[in-house]
Amino acid sequence: MNLYTKLIDQESRRHREVLDRIHRMQSAILSAERICKRLSFIGLQAQVKANDRAVPYLLLPVAIDLLPELDGALAEAGQKVGRQIVANGRCKYMILPSEADEAGLEIVVSEI
Repeated sequence: MNLYTKLIDQESRRHREVLDRIHRMQSAILSAERICKRLSFIGLQAQVKANDRAVPYLLLPVAIDLLPELDGALAEAGQKVGRQIVANGRCKYMILPSEADEAGLEIVVSEI
């Protein structure tokens, strides 16, 4: 096998691995999009993002002056969307998995 063919083969495998990873995360991605939409209905303008491993998370921009009220607001939001939301570090929260979900969904707060 010549170098050109080897390079094409390596890139094809790498590309296939990325696509397979995204495909494996499809249910989590769709769940994140549904939760994001529900949060927008109650006034939280989150955005669905994914890390380099295709794991979805929500990015929630929040004004700095509203940060002290965020814990309560997210607890109430969790009740409204039927999911429990808990603090998971500084400016990070976790939407705990429901019975239908395999994993939780991280919320990363972006200070604006």
